[in-house]
Amino acid sequence: MKKLLGLILLLAIFPLTGCGNLNKQTEAESVHEANSGVDLNEVHKKKTLWEKKLHSAKIQSIGPNQMEDIAFLPTSLDELKTHNNIVANGTIVDLEKMTGNHDSAFTKISMHVEKILYGKKTFYNKTIVFFLNSGFIDNPSQKDYNYVASSEVPIPKIGSKIIAGFNPLNIDPKNFDGPDEFFYKNGVGGKNAFIVNIPIYNLWVQNEGESKYKPNNPTLIKDTKDNWYSKKILSLTKDLNKLMNK
Repeated sequence: MKKLLGLILLLAIFPLTGCGNLNKQTEAESVHEANSGVDLNEVHKKKTLWEKKLHSAKIQSIGPNQMEDIAFLPTSLDELKTHNNIVANGTIVDLEKMTGNHDSAFTKISMHVEKILYGKKTFYNKTIVFFLNSGFIDNPSQKDYNYVASSEVPIPKIGSKIIAGFNPLNIDPKNFDGPDEFFYKNGVGGKNAFIVNIPIYNLWVQNEGESKYKPNNPTLIKDTKDNWYSKKILSLTKDLNKLMNK
């Protein structure tokens, strides 16, 4: 389990090895958009079931991570592209509790890719999966709470749209290393499995009924007066909204 916690900290600080092999061809720079292949009725059913579970959950909130001095912070579209294999936009179509780890909460997130803002279009109009380190816990002995909510990285709602930079998770099922088996058994380890590096700074959300994307980190939106990080992210957010409206 120490290996698992170590990897999560590593993922929160540094991009995965091999993520620097980016395709910088002109074709990769263009925006590719898919017609919506989302089954809205199915998404609505899954959203209703998840929210029903969440409504009855005993929630433990966790505060800021204090990682500003060591985290990668994208200050421009170019930097967002440089540090990610793809930058994609899509709809959250499912959330699933990940099981097998009694020490931390993990949520598997499925996203239907509708736009490729940067990178190869291999997963254009397809579903990719990634995880966030919060959500329902898999520990029956924990009686005080059964859901961990992060103030900096809330789980995006089913039906919402997000923009994020993604890098392949690259798990070899024939040669598990550290927590690889945990992720693979939870369906986050195939060719469509990705990771969001430093999601406190690299994830944007547009909830149903909203017209613009905003940082998925509410603390960044609130703390803008003297916070250099907040100002840079909000400036990048404006650029992303302009790109989405082209």
